[in-house]
Amino acid sequence: MDEQTLYDLLKHGKSAEVAAFIRAEQKKEYSFEFPVFMDQMLAEYKIKRKTVAIRAGLSQEYTYKLLRGTKRTTERDYILAMCLAIGMNYGQTQHALGIYGMPTLNAKDIRSRIIGLAIKNGSDIDVANEWLEKAGFHYLKTSPEMPSSPVIFGGDAPAEPVRKQERNDGRNSRKVRAFTEISRKIEAIPCGHAPFDFIYRGALGLKDENGSVYYVTASYMPMGEEFSVLDEESYRLWDSDEAAPDDIPALESYESLAETGQSEFFRYFLTLDRDTDVKVRETMASADDSRDYRERFGYGKVDGAVCAYTEVFNHRFPEKREYLQVIEKENGETIFSASHESCYMRIELGDIYPHIFGKKKPEEYYVKASSLDELPEQYRYMRFIFREIQVKMHEWMRANGISVPDGAEAEDEKTEILAQRSAWYARQENWEESYRLLREMLPLVKAQDKAGRDRTVTLAVTYAKLAALSKNMERPEEAKKWKEEICRLKDRIMSRADDGSARQAVFALAEAEADMAAECHEQGRFSEEKKLLEEALSRTDGRCEDITEWAALFRCLGNYAFAIDGEEPERSLEYYRRALDIARDQMLEQIPGCRMAIVTLYNNTAWVLWNRLGRDEAIVYYLRAVDMLEGYRARKQVDEEEYRENIDKFVEKLCEIYVKTGREADAERLKKRYGR
Repeated sequence: MDEQTLYDLLKHGKSAEVAAFIRAEQKKEYSFEFPVFMDQMLAEYKIKRKTVAIRAGLSQEYTYKLLRGTKRTTERDYILAMCLAIGMNYGQTQHALGIYGMPTLNAKDIRSRIIGLAIKNGSDIDVANEWLEKAGFHYLKTSPEMPSSPVIFGGDAPAEPVRKQERNDGRNSRKVRAFTEISRKIEAIPCGHAPFDFIYRGALGLKDENGSVYYVTASYMPMGEEFSVLDEESYRLWDSDEAAPDDIPALESYESLAETGQSEFFRYFLTLDRDTDVKVRETMASADDSRDYRERFGYGKVDGAVCAYTEVFNHRFPEKREYLQVIEKENGETIFSASHESCYMRIELGDIYPHIFGKKKPEEYYVKASSLDELPEQYRYMRFIFREIQVKMHEWMRANGISVPDGAEAEDEKTEILAQRSAWYARQENWEESYRLLREMLPLVKAQDKAGRDRTVTLAVTYAKLAALSKNMERPEEAKKWKEEICRLKDRIMSRADDGSARQAVFALAEAEADMAAECHEQGRFSEEKKLLEEALSRTDGRCEDITEWAALFRCLGNYAFAIDGEEPERSLEYYRRALDIARDQMLEQIPGCRMAIVTLYNNTAWVLWNRLGRDEAIVYYLRAVDMLEGYRARKQVDEEEYRENIDKFVEKLCEIYVKTGREADAERLKKRYGR
């Protein structure tokens, strides 16, 4: 594999050409015997051995022996000279060196890089030598009398330039001006959706013996290359992107690395080119891990099927090291999967992945399902994240002209995700962000409703959530406004009361009416309070299925019992007892907001029994209220101040009843227990 050509394609952001190049390389069948391979090259380039000898500057007899394998050499430059003479490309040259047993051209070594540039540019040996001389290196050795150059096998250290050398014609080479490096910058800038879509830019700051400062710059873009030498002011414009490249005055400007061979800064352009290769490798390593990206999308063939795919790192729980993937095939099949290693590039590149990133273990998915409902119980928390990235993938598909699955409406998906995000923030008790997301969603729902789609249920539920969040943020006026909005939807909600899909809206309306009734009570509007509570009860009674609905009925029963206890104590008692039965049977204590409400209903029931009906059965309910408070305190489910305030009230009432019913000893024991 011609790795350097591959990285040249990556460096120029030519993502569309990478796969074609790798697959073309895989099809080549070159011999691994040097003489046979060189015969293949002579035939491919239609060149004679005699011409090779003349162009390489080697003796004809020696060239023949090297090509036929009857003579061996330890001078790598002889092999390189023949490759240049034939006109072989970079990959073929590297293959020739490798099968001969010579070190291949090391891109980290500047001398090797110059020779490689000459090969890739299709230049002859004279051009290669001219570039080597300009950078301060020895010519390619083509006779025993010429000096040898050290061969760099690996590592980052380039060969040092030779400041003075002898030409073949006996003339001395010119002295290379010395510079001191003062700064270095290499950056990769994303410029598209494809995994290799980057612009690479680099700059070297240099100072000469006189203190003059120059900046050697290189830019690699999908549309071409730009190399320049800038003064300090021009570099400031280049670095800050304050002006278009064509508008920045340059001391020298070139459109290819080969053209820079005429510049005295040639060696530094090569250094930038080498360092950019390092940046490409670093960028590719980053591209192989989705945690550095917000989300990643792709479209193509996976396992022979055309599909869209995406991957997101789970930043909500980074300690889990989870990469979540969604694949949607054109045939309608969907795959939700999770792994502990990023798999996006494996999906994106398929069989060419190992040629870019090296061989790695195949991906291991610890979650794989064809629907969100199939996710194992311990991974149910992933449902929202999977759905969110699936919706984002649909947005990306629409933006890129790719058809989305049937039923995936953009407006519906957007409102769904905003609602889910709001719910997630509400669970984190981030009321402000949850509220903001619902407010962002509301205009979308209203627009759909206005356009003729019946969004009654969604509107009612959204208003109810906004009212609850306003209450949590201690904004009573806003909460009241949202409850009034629910009540305005009453007729629309009740017209669908028998529709199972409208259940949430019906209960939202009932709770809004119950809250409005409480406000009427505070204002002394008792008949209106009673009417609102009767309506709330009629909407909830007989419709409860889940615990939140039972909790709503529990509150309505308690509030209605409180509203009628003066006029109808026996009926009030009936409602209180029914509410307490629901609290016990449905285990409403597990809902934090219901705990003290249950204690309050035990107190209210006892009060009606004693104060309205004169029955000492009230003792049982007061004692139950005391037991519940003690349990909450032991489990730290009630603060100390609220506990003290209520326990004192209950003990006082119990002692009063004990004394009036001739049970003074019980009163004394109770007082002693609570330090009264």
